[in-house]
Amino acid sequence: MKKIFTPLLTTALCLATVPAMAQTEVETMNVHHKDGTTTTLNLSTIKDVTFGNEEPAASQLNLTGTMHEYWGEVTANPADEEITYNMMWLEKSEYDRLYPTPEDAVKDDLLYYQQLADGWGMTLEDILSYYLMNGSWTNYMGGTDDMGTLVVEPGKQYIVWAYGLNSKGEMTTPFESITLNSPAIQTITEKPVIKEASANGTSIKVTVTPDNTDRRYITYCLPKSAATNADDLVTKAQTAYVNTLIEYMINGYTIDDVLTSFSWNGGEHEATFSSQDMKPETDYYVMTAYINDAFTIISPIEWQVVKTGSASTASAPATPSKAAFVDKGLQPVAKAPTVHTTVKRGLMKRVNLPLR
Repeated sequence: MKKIFTPLLTTALCLATVPAMAQTEVETMNVHHKDGTTTTLNLSTIKDVTFGNEEPAASQLNLTGTMHEYWGEVTANPADEEITYNMMWLEKSEYDRLYPTPEDAVKDDLLYYQQLADGWGMTLEDILSYYLMNGSWTNYMGGTDDMGTLVVEPGKQYIVWAYGLNSKGEMTTPFESITLNSPAIQTITEKPVIKEASANGTSIKVTVTPDNTDRRYITYCLPKSAATNADDLVTKAQTAYVNTLIEYMINGYTIDDVLTSFSWNGGEHEATFSSQDMKPETDYYVMTAYINDAFTIISPIEWQVVKTGSASTASAPATPSKAAFVDKGLQPVAKAPTVHTTVKRGLMKRVNLPLR
């Protein structure tokens, strides 16, 4: 085994031959920043130096939110209820790609509003007065884009950002944001069963028997020509229900209101599909599936194709069922939604923020 000897004596002798460094008073200190810049400090003007973590600024808008598989809700509770503020959202990965800094997001928000104003022949002040919110406000993330695609998807991360903004386009509070994760769909294998489906003129009657009376289920109707296969039928049904849910909740209805009006639970039920848009001598898909409490389809679907008869063959006028949903047609609910002009106000994807 080799032994290693440390030449301590030699080292000591070498160190002893180094002349003492001259004592020089340091007058300045250079601080080199990560961005490549340098700050020079005059030490004679500094009394003392302390180190610590900077306390974050107190939240001014107090954003909170909840995400579901295909939609989410975000509430702002501003400390000052008199201020107006702007709120936007995007998928987090898209936000990170577009906006390296919060300043970039704010700049693009204002550019977006300016483009809206130019398109409508309005001033920026007028458009901001229309869109900016004040006081406590709940907004809903969801719905579809211009291509009819759901803009919230399961298993993704989203960011909501907001800041005080006046009608002149001036920020009045710091930029704030929260990130929210949409959960993956928790699927089940059981499904409700279509016991019977038949046409009565241009209406269709369906009887559904669930194999689990504790679960909630939907019934849905769509022209066969509008869906290419069973998967497409599920997508169309999910899209229709999310759009309806968002529309009603914007108008002040709760999720329980919508669930009660557009779904069944507690055993076998009969649903009648009847709409002025339903055509005679036409094939329609009728389907049923279990949903969760956020209106997400969680089970395999049960479906059949039913052909309507002629309008003259109807034995009696059909009574629309509360839970039968004819896409783009019947939208039965105990209370009709009120007319509104601020659809998804200030909280829509850039391509889908309507003025009226």
